[in-house]
Amino acid sequence: MKRPDRMQVIRYIVYTLAVFLLFFIGDTPYLVPRLWGASPALMLSAAVGIALSGEKELPAMAFGVLCGLLMDFSRSGPYGFHAVILAVLCYFAALLVRVLFQKNLLSALLMTVVTVAVVFTLQWIFFYLVRGYGMPLYALTRHYAPMALYTLAATVPVYFFFRLLSRIFRSERQSA
Repeated sequence: MKRPDRMQVIRYIVYTLAVFLLFFIGDTPYLVPRLWGASPALMLSAAVGIALSGEKELPAMAFGVLCGLLMDFSRSGPYGFHAVILAVLCYFAALLVRVLFQKNLLSALLMTVVTVAVVFTLQWIFFYLVRGYGMPLYALTRHYAPMALYTLAATVPVYFFFRLLSRIFRSERQSA
């Protein structure tokens, strides 16, 4: 197995610190304003942003697990629920970007739409419908839909943040 070079290790450390920074920004009360009573799931945007930054499938999947575990920690539910979902989605996002799509804002938004739709639909099914709470359409339209839209809006700055980090490390790789 090939040993990672020094710049790759530094890149992964910086990505990890960025994920934790976004986690603290997203989960600190009153730091990010609530719209329609919802806050964005910045970990979804971070996972997709890293998967689209040119990482191979396995590191993208690992960062999907990290972001998913942080979501599990902050948004309740069983540990590993979001981690498994984001691991699979980040793996396929990185694969699609490597094989089919270009790395741009449109593909980031497309991947985030799919990721948000899958994650929030599964949350709604397992955390609301299965538990037998009343008025499921109200919960979907008043809780999950605003959270999904806010997450999509937050994807744009998060995507450009990880794109900037990716370009910084790409220029370092080329100069070394």
